[in-house]
Amino acid sequence: MTSGMTSPVIQASAELATHPLLKFLPASTFLPVELLDVLNHTYFLHLLSTDPSKVVPPGKSVLSMMTKPHAAAGVEAHPALKAQVEEVVHKAFWDAAFEALSLPESGEQLARLKLLYNDLYDALQPLLPPNHRILLALSSPFEPTSAPLLSAVIHLRETLVALKERCAPLRDAYIEILLKRLSNPPSQNQTVELARLIIDSGRDILKLSEMMKDDLSQFVLGTMSEPELRGIIHSETRSRERGLILDLWKTPSIIAGLIQAWHSELFSPYMDVVVPPERRWVARLMQALAEPTPVACSLPTKLVSTADSSDVTLPSPLPNTLPPPFFFSTPALEYAQNLLQALVIVAALRALLPPDVDPSFSARVWTLLESSIESPYPSTDDTKLAHLADEVIRARGLVDIEEEARLRAAVSRTLQVQDPAFALLQRRLITALEARLAEVPQPLRSELPSVMRAGRHRPEVSAGVNTARSREDEAVREWEGFYVKGFEDALVKEKVRETGARLRKEVRWLEEVWGKELQIE
Repeated sequence: MTSGMTSPVIQASAELATHPLLKFLPASTFLPVELLDVLNHTYFLHLLSTDPSKVVPPGKSVLSMMTKPHAAAGVEAHPALKAQVEEVVHKAFWDAAFEALSLPESGEQLARLKLLYNDLYDALQPLLPPNHRILLALSSPFEPTSAPLLSAVIHLRETLVALKERCAPLRDAYIEILLKRLSNPPSQNQTVELARLIIDSGRDILKLSEMMKDDLSQFVLGTMSEPELRGIIHSETRSRERGLILDLWKTPSIIAGLIQAWHSELFSPYMDVVVPPERRWVARLMQALAEPTPVACSLPTKLVSTADSSDVTLPSPLPNTLPPPFFFSTPALEYAQNLLQALVIVAALRALLPPDVDPSFSARVWTLLESSIESPYPSTDDTKLAHLADEVIRARGLVDIEEEARLRAAVSRTLQVQDPAFALLQRRLITALEARLAEVPQPLRSELPSVMRAGRHRPEVSAGVNTARSREDEAVREWEGFYVKGFEDALVKEKVRETGARLRKEVRWLEEVWGKELQIE
């Protein structure tokens, strides 16, 4: 299988050190626990949307799994996804906001307050009726004032009063704490203290808004059927995953540059397959999956200054790196990459044997390879090679010592990626899958519902249900009859189709989340 890379996460337990999203981080990386929570929750939703069998135990419902992230956290203090991202990824924003509000010039203060009001307006829209007085106040131009910070304190206090009218009783105590803090603000000439009060209160109101959305969404989700809920989760996950990746990599232009640089590395034979221009990114992805080095996509990191700068070293660029949109899909793509390599190995070994070989040969070899893929402690290449050679010898029947040595040498030679037979089979398999996956898919009957505005209304979910059902039917139909020359063995054909269906799910998901941004400009 593709060789694993050193993957500890700083001061982390063994469980975190093998985290599927984080195993490519350098050993010295500092990862705040809040950011880890955000990544875990988003990846959990990603799996619910793309491969629910990974996270939903037999006999459990999707709804039962959706309640876990909320039940595991503190009732009053747990910030949901957006607030966590703002605290961890956008810490620089809050620091800059505090500095601007601390300046004596009212113009600087008003400019920064406007940004804060915009964020509050976006956060509170799903929680308040249209044209609510708080929404109007947050979106209206500032009235002339010589004390904008004191005016902001009044607006924040009125906002909390409005939220208390609409929140669950469970949140009342928390809101009272925030109101008490605003009830006796510093005087107008205490600019720094006022700035700190406004920044802390604004940030806490954003946290509170996410808590209230979670409360309302849980109530709405609890009334849905399982298919309805899957449609809503699918739509919500697309929005959250995309937003987090944009936050982590800072700007769309950075992501676009990395995508284009990745596209520029497409070469023959994968660039020679005839595919629609807008689907060339699929060809580039399949080329990456043909590499012996595992696909990778690591978080962006930056150096933290130390007393001895000579000890600071930049991590080496990872080979076979995928661009940021693939971050949450990378574990599934690496798994598919191992399956593709296993398929080529079975086909290559099968070619060493006569046509009438025992049909159970392929099953035994596949079991060996699949256990190596699934195991957290895969066998060494030498051990794996010996076991595969044993199966070839067993399939040939009784052989003398010289014939056994010849067969073992043939197995060792055939399973080298540069071996002509291995390379030919791999090229056939990858390019055939590339051509099928790069076909422009037929439009489904309906699109997924738009991002749910928790608490505003019950979402229309029939479209999501129809889409999920159409997707399952399409997966069955698309791979019927698909086979590749050299992969005619019954079990191998079945595994090729299963792997193709896995890849189709990931390709469709990436296209839904990122669309034209994956294309070559």
